[in-house]
Amino acid sequence: MGRLAQHRLNIGTGENYSLDRRSFCGLQRTPHIAMLDVISDNADFLIAAANTALDASLVPTMLNQRRDKASTVPLTTSITSTALWLFTALVFASISLWITMCASIVTASLWAIIAAQRFIYGDPASRRTPNSN
Repeated sequence: MGRLAQHRLNIGTGENYSLDRRSFCGLQRTPHIAMLDVISDNADFLIAAANTALDASLVPTMLNQRRDKASTVPLTTSITSTALWLFTALVFASISLWITMCASIVTASLWAIIAAQRFIYGDPASRRTPNSN
């Protein structure tokens, strides 16, 4: 167990007690706690991997909109998503999750491209010509 995972407590009797901050109430470590340690130690990579998987779902949207020269994603959705992903990148940077911060910036960039496509291609509903009978 690492030195950083333990804190010394002085309860007032002059004795030092060792408490593991990662265990529940200082009880004996169990296998599921060890698994959580592995997850927390690799949180940057795991969150970035999940973020990248979500990015993969945006790529077909971008490519289809480029091919069709039409955008079906509302501008408010794409601009809001861009701003929120930039905000989460700032949050991840503040807690030193640098890889996840970069992945969030990539996601924000993808949403910004989708917003630009909507701005360039316009609203597909406004392109329809009314049927003249």
